[in-house]
Amino acid sequence: MSSNPEFIQIDDEIINIPANQSIPITLYFRNIMSKPISVEVLIFIHNVESGQQEETLSLQISYVK
Repeated sequence: MSSNPEFIQIDDEIINIPANQSIPITLYFRNIMSKPISVEVLIFIHNVESGQQEETLSLQISYVK
């Protein structure tokens, strides 16, 4: 889940990642800005089985002309 879906969209809302593994995840960066701007977007990683938030990734995105 993204804190700012108007700037970034995740390909699938639910992704199964086995313990101690990694997989590629597609992120779509929307270019909706008409002027240069910098925004922070948080990506929240939840454990579906426990319902607990496990990780938060912070992305600093800069849109430039």
